[in-house]
Amino acid sequence: MADTTTTTYSLVKPEVGASEDTWGTKINTNLDSVDNLLDGTTAISPNLTALKIGGATVTASVTELNKLDGVTATTADINLLDGVTATTAELNYVDGVTSSIQAQINGIQTIPSQSTSTWDTGTSTTESTISPAKLDAKIGNQDAQLSTNGYQKFPSGLILQWGRVTGVNAAQNKTVTLPIAFPNAIFTLHGTPLDNRASNDFEVDFYSVACMDTGSLTSFTIINEGTSVGNNKTLMWQATGH
Repeated sequence: MADTTTTTYSLVKPEVGASEDTWGTKINTNLDSVDNLLDGTTAISPNLTALKIGGATVTASVTELNKLDGVTATTADINLLDGVTATTAELNYVDGVTSSIQAQINGIQTIPSQSTSTWDTGTSTTESTISPAKLDAKIGNQDAQLSTNGYQKFPSGLILQWGRVTGVNAAQNKTVTLPIAFPNAIFTLHGTPLDNRASNDFEVDFYSVACMDTGSLTSFTIINEGTSVGNNKTLMWQATGH
């Protein structure tokens, strides 16, 4: 019976009862081949059903181990992950980021600090943010007096004022003080008598119902040119300015 070989690595199996003067050489060659297989000189392709390293069984699947194929990270690179607790969703937040995150954060416009009390009351002239008080002062009821004689300030600077004047007598003038002074100018001013014209006791010429005092921003004069004997009448008026 002639010598045979092993199936996988072709190690020579000397014929029993034969190979006189050659069996030693064959065994030595086999041992060298085994040594090369174990030290990596000869590449091997083991087909393992279980793998232990340092006595511990490796539980990773082939698919899982293949995920490391092509990885060039060093031990130091891998150690950077030590202690990381971020989830997959959290790590995906940086997907597509192509610049320094810290640089982006540093470039975000910051809101200057402002004490809560100053911000709430709007008492400072140097608030770094719009305070509720100043916002209300611009568009809220703080810039309005909603009464029979009142006014409304608008964000544009326009001011509307209105009122009722009693005690308007025939053939007399009456000075009316505005609820607030116009800071810059009066644009328009007009009045309407609150009376029953059919009674013929209060006659007012359209062009002379109301006339502003020259240069005044705080008052105007009602000029009643009616000739009726009616007295103590009421006039409704409205003025605009800024």
